[in-house]
Amino acid sequence: MNTFSPQRRNGYTLVELLVVTSIFATAFGMLTVANKPSVRSQIRRGAQSLASVLVATQSRSLGREYGAAIVLEPSADDPNIASVIFNADVLPPIEGKAAGVPPAVLSSTTATATVTPSNADVAELQDGYKICFYEKDQIIQPRSVWMQFAPPSSAASANGTVSLRGASGQSTANTIWPSPITPPFDVLIARYPIKASQAASLPKNAVVDLRFSGIGDDPSAGYGSLAGKGAVAISFDRVGGIESIMPHVFSSNSLRKLTPPVDPIVPIYLLVASRDDVGSGANTLKSETSVWVVINPQTGRAQVSNNVPQSGSDAAALRAARAKARAGIPLGK
Repeated sequence: MNTFSPQRRNGYTLVELLVVTSIFATAFGMLTVANKPSVRSQIRRGAQSLASVLVATQSRSLGREYGAAIVLEPSADDPNIASVIFNADVLPPIEGKAAGVPPAVLSSTTATATVTPSNADVAELQDGYKICFYEKDQIIQPRSVWMQFAPPSSAASANGTVSLRGASGQSTANTIWPSPITPPFDVLIARYPIKASQAASLPKNAVVDLRFSGIGDDPSAGYGSLAGKGAVAISFDRVGGIESIMPHVFSSNSLRKLTPPVDPIVPIYLLVASRDDVGSGANTLKSETSVWVVINPQTGRAQVSNNVPQSGSDAAALRAARAKARAGIPLGK
């Protein structure tokens, strides 16, 4: 009697393999989506990274005679975006002597100073941006207030222009020209910082929105917006406060003259937002995922706050958003 005995199968059919492969692909896809950082989390990490760089720079400035600085450099593809932060080397001031100050007419707001550097070449005057006057040989050596310095028109010239720092609030009503007891004056000329190593790179989908970042609550005054200002340096002084905000720090002197550095007395606001939103021109003030980093100019302290969404993108909306950020709405609240 013949009995039927099925053959033993030693493998899988093509259909079974395809089913198993499909199951694994689906599971892997779900795992990948679950572990992919959200735009919200990247923006938060970006804001916290920016704040950490500011804290580290402030710490580095403490006790250093010339302080320390960072630079926000706009993307080559989009001038409204900054996603890489650089450390910056703050050079010692140029020392020397200068004639031509005070001007013949004391009510003038500018004077031509002929500078003879003692610790630098004449060509290095091209990197100067502010100047103060004093006299080494006097028993009491008070320094004048810092005044604006526009470099000579060529690297071979020593004739710079000294003027009142209107962007920092100086005027003929509150600033007088220094007058030497024994001419010429001794001078110090502060220089723009030099880009050094990379301090941080924000996560892929997080950027500083330069359109809504700036100084103070009025976007139309005194660099209330950092858009179109080129690479912007934020420098700290030796006690940790903000020394200066410097637009166009790596640009030509013609642009620097139009946008001289300022010593802020009101907070600095940096808005970290979605790269896609900024790139498309969207209103990031309206987004609840945007995050503010607010810097107190006196203490140098950086505070990270949620953005309170605004329906508009005009000056009123920006003032409202910055006021909420200044009040301190911490992350997670």
